[in-house]
Amino acid sequence: MNAFDNLEYFIATHENDLFSIVFFDLDRFNTYSQEDKTRLAHEVREFLNEQINSNKVQLFWAERDEFLLIMPGINKKQAKDFTDELLKKFAGFFKTDGLTCSAGIAQYPWDGRDAAELWRKAEEVLNKAKRCGRNRACIAEEKMVLRSNYYSPSQLERLRSLARYLSKSEAEILRESLELFLKKYNV
Repeated sequence: MNAFDNLEYFIATHENDLFSIVFFDLDRFNTYSQEDKTRLAHEVREFLNEQINSNKVQLFWAERDEFLLIMPGINKKQAKDFTDELLKKFAGFFKTDGLTCSAGIAQYPWDGRDAAELWRKAEEVLNKAKRCGRNRACIAEEKMVLRSNYYSPSQLERLRSLARYLSKSEAEILRESLELFLKKYNV
């Protein structure tokens, strides 16, 4: 199975779970000789495998200079923090080759409800990272619409407690709840 097929399979088997994907692309890879490209692609895969010290995070080779990470239970802010650190290590490790990497991050189900939509969103923000100077990670941002709602004081207190417990924002929890509710009714 290729990286896209693996993403489709992951969504099918984890459709009620939050996860993020990170789409990596090597910067200016076409400037290297064919021999260097082959060597570097294999070295990058080994490097990424070594940096992922979790048995839950999955790495897939998408194309010759593109890699996909699937990060179960990780929101896109956490994925961005991880990716920023990874890119620093990457640039240091491949300094003699002058190789850097850019990344696009998207979160299921907010940035895409299927593999194609999620992949497209991650590629979109990856291209933004390239346009903004390379050697960086960009995160998918959904345009939010403000809606005023009324909640009882006890509901708000329970929401605050849950937000502290989960280390998430109240808004993130409400969006997650709404998404699960809409999914329940296939809306």
